[in-house]
Amino acid sequence: MSRTVDMTYSFKLVNTRTGEILETESKTIKVSDEIHYARYDGDTENLVPGYWKDKKTSHPDDHIDDKSSDIKKLNALLEARSTIKDYNTMSTEIINEAADYISNEVNDFVNEN
Repeated sequence: MSRTVDMTYSFKLVNTRTGEILETESKTIKVSDEIHYARYDGDTENLVPGYWKDKKTSHPDDHIDDKSSDIKKLNALLEARSTIKDYNTMSTEIINEAADYISNEVNDFVNEN
């Protein structure tokens, strides 16, 4: 599952004495979250990844991926985060990212002028 929040914002730096626009910028930013996980309620000690065409009978297409790297990947999925960030959390993240960017732009402008 994945979730994305996009935001486009614009800002202007204006000389409050003269009304002159000193700097203007528009920017689009994106925050994403993605989860990929597996759940198994049984004993994972002997669990291995693989493919079985039918759980009752053997088939030539069946295969067991019992290499340690395949088992580690499966265990990582079993231990992975299964709750995706909600929109409020992601909105807060994107607003904070925009605020940091604007703050840095203002500081850079002030330091250069």
